[in-house]
Amino acid sequence: QQNTSRIYDEVQTPEPGAQMQLDYGVVTLGANQQFHFIALLLRHSRMLFVKGQDHRFNATETCNAIYAFFMLLGGRVKELVIDQDACLVYEEQYGEITTTRVFNDFLTEQSLQLFVCRKADPETKGAVENTVKYVKQNYLPSRRDWSLQELIDKLPNWCRRKNNRIHPTELWKIDTHFAEHEQNRLLPLQPSQYDQVGSARVTVSVTKTRQARYRTNRYTLPRDYR
Repeated sequence: QQNTSRIYDEVQTPEPGAQMQLDYGVVTLGANQQFHFIALLLRHSRMLFVKGQDHRFNATETCNAIYAFFMLLGGRVKELVIDQDACLVYEEQYGEITTTRVFNDFLTEQSLQLFVCRKADPETKGAVENTVKYVKQNYLPSRRDWSLQELIDKLPNWCRRKNNRIHPTELWKIDTHFAEHEQNRLLPLQPSQYDQVGSARVTVSVTKTRQARYRTNRYTLPRDYR
């Protein structure tokens, strides 16, 4: 009888600054409340970033989180690994991936290469899958009496502590290893329209005469913005 079980090979740790993995998680807290979070993992040093909110992440919120992590790291990676989540990937046909408009704009803006896992194959990005499990098993169980907003607000401090620990398999102090071996291998930061920290942006309405008002001034925009 033919053996159809999957064959596993050792996965080599990528070079410093080469790869980041992304995944989402959700936990029901009771009273119909759900805690949604995005987990980002720097694959070489194992630096992690987790951001929570009260609803499912869309493409814009995902890009905001990725860029926030870039700012925290002080640079960009070369490649992003994701699965075929609907807010990021529109469709796959014959192995060709079409990303959503917002996500594609972000990839172009940040010159990011993309690796998309096959459908129903989470083991391709097993490291960040373990990170999602780690959040569910380490962050949430002892905080079940917290409100949803408290869970969201306290995540940055938890991430900071976890990045300050010794990794159980690599046996290096994560933030120290990052600073000494990976930070200087990252690509330089680039400005982004998804920067929620360093930019001072306002939202204005555009009239059918393609004019936008800001404070006491009016600005005429191209007809495409009408």
